[in-house]
Amino acid sequence: MDNKLDNVLVTDLEKLEKLEKLENGLNTKSDEKSTISDWLEEKLFDAIRVVSLEKIAKINEQIDNHYVASIVYKELKRNLEERENLVKEFKAKLISTYDKGQAFAEQKKLLEVKLEKLVSKQKDCLKEYQEGVQELEEEVTEIDNQISELEKQIVELQRRKSEIAEQQEVRLKDQDATQLELQSQIDILEKDVTTLQKQHSDIEEEIKQMPPPENLTALDGKIEDLIHHICSIFETPTTDLTNKETTPIFQLDPWATEENQGLAQILIPVGAKQIILSLHTPGDKIFERYGAELYSSNGRRVWNSDKLEINGRTIVITFNSTFFLSDDYEMRLKGRNSERSYTPIAEYYFHVNKK
Repeated sequence: MDNKLDNVLVTDLEKLEKLEKLENGLNTKSDEKSTISDWLEEKLFDAIRVVSLEKIAKINEQIDNHYVASIVYKELKRNLEERENLVKEFKAKLISTYDKGQAFAEQKKLLEVKLEKLVSKQKDCLKEYQEGVQELEEEVTEIDNQISELEKQIVELQRRKSEIAEQQEVRLKDQDATQLELQSQIDILEKDVTTLQKQHSDIEEEIKQMPPPENLTALDGKIEDLIHHICSIFETPTTDLTNKETTPIFQLDPWATEENQGLAQILIPVGAKQIILSLHTPGDKIFERYGAELYSSNGRRVWNSDKLEINGRTIVITFNSTFFLSDDYEMRLKGRNSERSYTPIAEYYFHVNKK
């Protein structure tokens, strides 16, 4: 009987040490800190980049009255809306993934608290059982001493001892069953915690590797090009004709129905900031002032000026190269007499092709 009690005490001490190790492991797990929010901020910072439109803030009225600029501005606005939608979808996806990770983290914390309670309960049961075993052992020792001193009470004491032994066996069986059930629950919870930790790690890895939308960078570049295009349209063109090496000059002759040699071809090279149109005027009549109007292939007027100067028989007009799109154009030249009425002089037809 004494040996059995000693073995039980040794087994209980081993279980107690195992519980203390498990409790220390839980404390270590609970001290870990997630870095999901850091990755979320980094991804949102990479995806959401504010595109500055200060360059075109001062030319809104000119955009509304300018055909080419209005077309480019509409394209710019459509690209900005498309970019904003892509960023919203990407941000919503990041937030949704982050919420899932937080849910797993909260569930993990709840399971750890529950596991800690069960471990504490198991420790209390072991402690209570050890105290009961100690009490029974002391009582058996006392009975053995009484047997040696009191022969008359041997029968009663033996019966009492037998009852105590039976009670101890029942308590051992109950304790073993309770310990097995608690250990089974602890094992299940440990597996659940491991599974949640893996899912939590997978979510963090998914956020780390989540790329921004594929066409976001290309769309940003296109928006910058459109902004530069609009701003270049309204920059004051340079009228310095001495720099002929960097400013190509295209000579245009008046359209003659009987000749009908087709549209003049204007090829704007890459890198040219400006181009010069040299209009040859027909006849010998000189006007007080000259003006011109430029029309695109759809019949819309895209440019006009009433302050042109003539040099001999040639009128020179300087344009920014970004003003033109690849299209057919018609230039209508007119002259104003002393009575301030304009007379049509000539028409020039040409096609612009940009490399």
